[in-house]
Amino acid sequence: MDNEVLIYGCILISTVSIVGLIINRIKMDKAFGIRSIQFAILTVLMPLIVILTIKSILPPSTIAVLVGVIIGYSFSNIGTKNLRNKN
Repeated sequence: MDNEVLIYGCILISTVSIVGLIINRIKMDKAFGIRSIQFAILTVLMPLIVILTIKSILPPSTIAVLVGVIIGYSFSNIGTKNLRNKN
């Protein structure tokens, strides 16, 4: 029962995050940039990894690799991209 609650919680967090991102981009009248896409990918992949871990589909060594890749991806190009327009 506890695993099901955690799984549904992960699905809910992922769905609410993506819907919130879309609403934010529409309200602010902005396009999806690099950071928005990274946020969308992370909010889908992290709960997916948690769900696959709970269901014992992924072995521990694969989980470690995937979490490392996600952390590396989320911090990639963090210092090289200009987040503001210089006008």
